[in-house]
Amino acid sequence: MLDLKIRNGTIVNGTGSPAFAGDVGVRSGRIVDIGIVDEAAVREIDASGMIVSPGFIDTHTHFDAQLHWDRMLTPSAWYGVTTAVMGNCGFPLAPCRAQDREFLLKTLQHVEGIEFSSSWPGLHSGEWGYESFPEFLDYVERNNCAINLAAQIGHTPLRTWVMGPEAATSRTATDDEIAQMCDMVTEALDAGAAGSSTTGIAGSAGIGGVPVPSRWADERELLALCHAIMRARHGRLQGTLGTVLNNPFLLRLVAETGVPVTGIAPTRNDDVRRALSDFGYQVTPQVQIIPGSIRTGLHDPFYFAINMPGGAFSVPQLHDLFGPVVSLESKEDLLAHYRTPDFLDRFIADTNIDSWNAKYFPALRINKAPTRPDWEDRTVAEIAQSTGLTGAEVLYEVCVASDLIGRFTIHFGIQDPLMSLDQLRSTNGVGLGLHDAGAHLAQMAMGSWPGRLLGSFVRDGGLPLERAVQHATSLSAAQFGILHRGMLISGWPADIVVFDPDTIRDGPIEEVDDLPEGAARLISEPIGIEYVVVNGTIIRSHGKDAVDVEGPLPGLLLRDFEPNARPPVRHPIPQWIVDEVTREWDDRVAYVMQVTGGNPPPDPAQPGKSLIL
Repeated sequence: MLDLKIRNGTIVNGTGSPAFAGDVGVRSGRIVDIGIVDEAAVREIDASGMIVSPGFIDTHTHFDAQLHWDRMLTPSAWYGVTTAVMGNCGFPLAPCRAQDREFLLKTLQHVEGIEFSSSWPGLHSGEWGYESFPEFLDYVERNNCAINLAAQIGHTPLRTWVMGPEAATSRTATDDEIAQMCDMVTEALDAGAAGSSTTGIAGSAGIGGVPVPSRWADERELLALCHAIMRARHGRLQGTLGTVLNNPFLLRLVAETGVPVTGIAPTRNDDVRRALSDFGYQVTPQVQIIPGSIRTGLHDPFYFAINMPGGAFSVPQLHDLFGPVVSLESKEDLLAHYRTPDFLDRFIADTNIDSWNAKYFPALRINKAPTRPDWEDRTVAEIAQSTGLTGAEVLYEVCVASDLIGRFTIHFGIQDPLMSLDQLRSTNGVGLGLHDAGAHLAQMAMGSWPGRLLGSFVRDGGLPLERAVQHATSLSAAQFGILHRGMLISGWPADIVVFDPDTIRDGPIEEVDDLPEGAARLISEPIGIEYVVVNGTIIRSHGKDAVDVEGPLPGLLLRDFEPNARPPVRHPIPQWIVDEVTREWDDRVAYVMQVTGGNPPPDPAQPGKSLIL
C-alpha cells in the first residue's frame, strides 16, 4: 500500500515538458509511480483542477540564523519551497569561534537586517553548539527543519576565523593565511558544503560602516579559494560583484579554475554567456523577479551613509552627513545626533536639489508615520508638494518626530518586472535567486517569489507554466548541482507542491512580532498553494501547518552534490569575449563617474574606487 497518492492532478514535472493528467504515488518518502496509479494509499489527495509540481528550490537564502528559532523556515515552506540553499553572500554562522560570535551577528545586523537584539537570544545567547563548519552541518542535521537545506561556507566568517580582528582591515592575507582558508574550504566541501560564497558589493558594510571582511580580499585570495573548490571537484562559487570581484577578474577566475559560478556573471551580454557555456564554463546569473524594496527609516541610515538603491544611482550620496551615524547603535544616541542644532539644516541643504527632488524623493513611499498617519502610503515628494515642506523635513517628521518608529520604503535592483520576464523566457542559462529569505526580516518579504512567479508571471505575463516551474525546480537545482531534487521522477524523493493555477499568488505584506524577543518582521502568506510535501510528509495543507513544529520534521541536510564537469580539453576564452567584458565594465565605471559628478566617494577597501560599483 502507498503512503500517499495524489490523484486527478495536472502534472508539471519540472523538466519543461508539456503538462499531463495523472496521479503520483509515494511510499517511504519517495515517488514510486507517476501516471495512472491504481494502488491504494493510506492517504489520498484529490488534486482535481490543481497543478502537481516538484517542490520549489530557493538558491539564495540566509536561513543560517532563522533555523535556530523557526524550524518551519517560514514563509518559504508556506510557498512550497522544499529545498533552500543558505549561507549566501559570504555570511553563514560558521566557522566562528565563541569570541567572534557577537561580531558576526552584529555584522549580519548591518548587512542582512537580522537584528542582534533578536538573533543573539534566538541563538541561545551565543551557546550555538558548534564552531567549525563541519560541526555546523552536524548541528543542522541533528535539528532538522521542515524543508531540506544545503549550506555554503562563507568568506566573511572564514576570513575572521583565520585573521581575527584584522580580517576587517585593509591588510591583505598572507600566503599562510590563504592556505589555511583553502584548507578550511576543502574541509567544508568534504563534509558536505554545497560551495563557497563571497561578496564584494559596496552595500556590504558592517559595524561602524567598515566593509565586511570579504571585501578586503585581493585577487590572489579569491583565486586561491576557487582553486580549492576546483580541487574538491564539486561546489559552486556564489557571490556579488565589487571592486575586486569585477567583471574582467571574474572572467579570469572562471577561465583559470572552471569552477561553476552563480549569483554573479562576468557579463550581461547574452552572446558572451552563450559562448562561455559552449566552451564548457558554467556561469548562472540569478534573476530577481520581485522588484526590490526595503522598508527602512532613519533608525538605520545605511542607504544614506553607505550606498543608494539601484533606482537612485544618479542621486549624490550623503557620506559626510551620515557617515558618523553608522557607528551609533542605540536609539538614544541616534536621536541625540539627529537633534543636534545643525543636522536638519545640513540634511535640507544637501537634498533640496534637482536630483533628489526629481529622482529620489518620488521613489520613497511612507508606510508608517505615527505622528502623521494621513501621510501613509504616499510618496515623500507628494507630501512635500502638498505641505510646502522639503523632502528632508518630511523624512525628519516621519522618523525623528516618532522617536525612530516611522518607516518608508526605498527600491533597489530590477524594478521592471518585464525585464525579468524576458530573461526567464530566454533559454540562455539564467536562474532564479536574490530574494534573500531569512534576511532583512523587518525590511522586506521577497521569499514569496513562487507566488509571484506562478501568478503574475504565468497567469498575467504569459510565461509558460512549464517553463516557470522548470525555473523554480530543476534549473534551480542545477545551479548548485543538487541531486535528485527538482523533478517528479520515480525513485526520487517526494518533494511535491499542489497549487491552484487560477488563484496562486503572493499575498499582501504584513508586519508581525514573532521573532525572538518580540522583534518585528514582514511576512506574506500565499494564496492558492494547497499542499506542500517534503520527503513524502505533508507539511502544509490548505494554508495550515500539517506537522508538529516541536517534533520530528522531514527536512534533510543535503551533503552530496553533482561533481563539477570540466571539459578534458579546455578552450581558451577568445579575445573578443575578453574585450567585450572589459568594455562593459569600463562603461559601468564611466557611468558611475558620470552620475556622481566625477567624484565618487572612496571605497576604504579600494582607494579611488566608487562604492556603488
